[in-house]
Amino acid sequence: KNINAAFVLDCSGSINASEFTTMMNAVKAAGQALFNGNDGDVKVTIVAFSGTATSYTPVNTLAAFDALVNNIAANRPFSGNTDFTAGIQETMNAYTPIAGSSNQVFFISDGNPNEQTGTGGNSLSDTTATNWNNFVDNNAINVTTIGVGDGINTARLQDVDLDGSGA
Repeated sequence: KNINAAFVLDCSGSINASEFTTMMNAVKAAGQALFNGNDGDVKVTIVAFSGTATSYTPVNTLAAFDALVNNIAANRPFSGNTDFTAGIQETMNAYTPIAGSSNQVFFISDGNPNEQTGTGGNSLSDTTATNWNNFVDNNAINVTTIGVGDGINTARLQDVDLDGSGA
Protein backbone atom coordinates (compact mmCIF):
# COMPACT_ATOMS: atom_id res chain seq x y z
CA LYS A 1 0.00 0.00 0.00
CA ASN A 2 1.23 3.49 -0.77
CA ILE A 3 1.91 5.66 2.28
CA ASN A 4 1.75 9.44 2.35
CA ALA A 5 2.93 10.63 5.76
CA ALA A 6 3.60 13.92 7.47
CA PHE A 7 5.60 14.40 10.64
CA VAL A 8 4.66 17.65 12.40
CA LEU A 9 7.36 18.43 14.93
CA ASP A 10 7.22 20.74 17.94
CA CYS A 11 10.61 22.47 18.03
CA SER A 12 9.61 25.01 20.68
CA GLY A 13 11.65 25.96 23.70
CA SER A 14 9.61 23.72 26.01
CA ILE A 15 11.20 20.75 24.22
CA ASN A 16 14.70 20.61 25.72
CA ALA A 17 17.77 19.45 23.78
CA SER A 18 17.57 15.88 25.10
CA GLU A 19 13.85 15.63 24.29
CA PHE A 20 14.48 17.09 20.82
CA THR A 21 17.15 14.45 20.17
CA THR A 22 14.80 11.71 21.41
CA MET A 23 12.03 13.02 19.15
CA MET A 24 14.28 13.18 16.09
CA ASN A 25 15.59 9.65 16.73
CA ALA A 26 12.00 8.39 17.03
CA VAL A 27 10.99 10.17 13.81
CA LYS A 28 13.97 8.64 12.02
CA ALA A 29 13.10 5.15 13.27
CA ALA A 30 9.43 5.58 12.32
CA GLY A 31 10.33 6.82 8.84
CA GLN A 32 12.75 3.96 8.32
CA ALA A 33 10.00 1.53 9.33
CA LEU A 34 7.64 3.15 6.80
CA PHE A 35 10.18 2.86 3.98
CA ASN A 36 11.54 -0.59 4.88
CA GLY A 37 8.25 -2.21 5.86
CA ASN A 38 6.25 -1.31 2.78
CA ASP A 39 6.33 -2.51 -0.81
CA GLY A 40 4.39 0.50 -2.13
CA ASP A 41 5.43 4.10 -2.65
CA VAL A 42 6.26 6.19 0.41
CA LYS A 43 6.18 9.98 0.52
CA VAL A 44 7.08 11.91 3.68
CA THR A 45 6.56 15.60 4.44
CA ILE A 46 8.08 17.21 7.53
CA VAL A 47 6.72 20.35 9.17
CA ALA A 48 8.52 22.01 12.08
CA PHE A 49 6.90 24.61 14.30
CA SER A 50 7.39 26.81 17.31
CA GLY A 51 6.01 30.38 17.29
CA THR A 52 5.97 30.07 13.48
CA ALA A 53 6.28 27.07 11.17
CA THR A 54 8.24 25.84 8.21
CA SER A 55 8.04 22.82 5.95
CA TYR A 56 10.59 20.88 3.96
CA THR A 57 10.39 19.49 0.44
CA PRO A 58 8.69 16.05 0.60
CA VAL A 59 10.98 13.05 0.18
CA ASN A 60 10.26 9.64 -1.33
CA THR A 61 13.40 7.61 -0.64
CA LEU A 62 14.90 6.36 2.60
CA ALA A 63 18.24 8.04 1.82
CA ALA A 64 16.57 11.42 1.28
CA PHE A 65 14.47 10.97 4.43
CA ASP A 66 17.51 10.10 6.56
CA ALA A 67 19.43 13.10 5.18
CA LEU A 68 16.52 15.44 5.90
CA VAL A 69 16.02 14.19 9.46
CA ASN A 70 19.77 14.38 10.13
CA ASN A 71 19.81 17.96 8.84
CA ILE A 72 16.87 19.02 11.02
CA ALA A 73 18.42 17.30 14.06
CA ALA A 74 21.74 19.09 13.49
CA ASN A 75 20.14 22.47 12.69
CA ARG A 76 17.16 22.82 15.01
CA PRO A 77 14.91 25.30 13.20
CA PHE A 78 13.20 26.88 16.22
CA SER A 79 13.26 27.19 20.00
CA GLY A 80 10.55 29.75 20.82
CA ASN A 81 6.91 29.68 21.86
CA THR A 82 4.46 26.90 21.00
CA ASP A 83 1.88 27.69 18.31
CA PHE A 84 -0.09 24.60 17.25
CA THR A 85 -2.14 26.82 14.92
CA ALA A 86 0.98 27.77 12.95
CA GLY A 87 2.05 24.13 12.74
CA ILE A 88 -1.37 22.91 11.57
CA GLN A 89 -1.77 25.77 9.07
CA GLU A 90 1.63 24.90 7.57
CA THR A 91 0.68 21.21 7.50
CA MET A 92 -2.48 22.01 5.52
CA ASN A 93 -0.37 24.09 3.10
CA ALA A 94 2.55 21.67 2.67
CA TYR A 95 0.95 18.21 2.95
CA THR A 96 -1.04 17.00 -0.03
CA PRO A 97 -3.25 13.97 0.64
CA ILE A 98 -3.10 11.35 -2.12
CA ALA A 99 -6.26 9.48 -3.09
CA GLY A 100 -5.82 5.73 -2.65
CA SER A 101 -2.82 6.11 -0.32
CA SER A 102 -2.72 5.68 3.42
CA ASN A 103 -2.67 9.37 4.43
CA GLN A 104 -1.08 9.71 7.88
CA VAL A 105 -0.21 12.76 10.00
CA PHE A 106 1.99 12.27 13.07
CA PHE A 107 1.89 15.35 15.33
CA ILE A 108 4.61 15.26 18.00
CA SER A 109 4.62 17.75 20.88
CA ASP A 110 4.59 18.17 24.64
CA GLY A 111 1.04 19.47 24.20
CA ASN A 112 1.50 22.92 25.69
CA PRO A 113 0.50 25.55 23.10
CA ASN A 114 0.79 29.17 24.24
CA GLU A 115 0.04 31.17 21.07
CA GLN A 116 -3.05 31.46 18.81
CA THR A 117 -5.21 29.23 20.98
CA GLY A 118 -8.98 29.05 20.55
CA THR A 119 -12.17 29.19 22.56
CA GLY A 120 -12.02 27.33 25.87
CA GLY A 121 -8.25 26.94 25.60
CA ASN A 122 -8.42 24.79 22.47
CA SER A 123 -4.95 24.22 21.03
CA LEU A 124 -6.00 25.70 17.68
CA SER A 125 -7.56 29.03 16.82
CA ASP A 126 -11.28 28.63 16.11
CA THR A 127 -10.92 29.11 12.34
CA THR A 128 -7.94 26.76 12.07
CA ALA A 129 -9.72 24.13 14.21
CA THR A 130 -12.65 24.15 11.76
CA ASN A 131 -10.36 24.07 8.72
CA TRP A 132 -8.27 21.23 10.20
CA ASN A 133 -11.37 19.19 11.00
CA ASN A 134 -12.58 19.59 7.41
CA PHE A 135 -9.11 18.83 5.98
CA VAL A 136 -8.83 15.61 8.02
CA ASP A 137 -12.41 14.48 7.30
CA ASN A 138 -12.48 15.37 3.60
CA ASN A 139 -9.18 13.59 2.88
CA ALA A 140 -9.55 10.47 5.05
CA ILE A 141 -6.43 11.36 7.03
CA ASN A 142 -5.43 9.33 10.07
CA VAL A 143 -4.01 11.67 12.71
CA THR A 144 -1.78 10.37 15.49
CA THR A 145 -0.60 12.71 18.22
CA ILE A 146 2.44 11.69 20.21
CA GLY A 147 3.57 13.25 23.47
CA VAL A 148 7.25 13.99 24.04
CA GLY A 149 9.05 15.29 27.11
CA ASP A 150 7.85 16.16 30.59
CA GLY A 151 4.47 17.66 31.41
CA ILE A 152 2.61 16.26 28.40
CA ASN A 153 -0.88 17.75 28.11
CA THR A 154 -2.98 15.01 26.51
CA ALA A 155 -6.12 17.18 26.30
CA ARG A 156 -4.28 19.74 24.16
CA LEU A 157 -2.91 16.99 21.90
CA GLN A 158 -6.45 15.64 21.55
CA ASP A 159 -7.50 19.00 20.07
CA VAL A 160 -5.33 18.11 17.06
CA ASP A 161 -6.12 14.37 16.93
CA LEU A 162 -9.57 14.74 15.39
CA ASP A 163 -10.07 11.34 13.82
CA GLY A 164 -11.43 9.84 17.03
CA SER A 165 -8.55 7.51 17.86
CA GLY A 166 -7.21 9.57 20.77
CA ALA A 167 -3.85 11.05 21.67
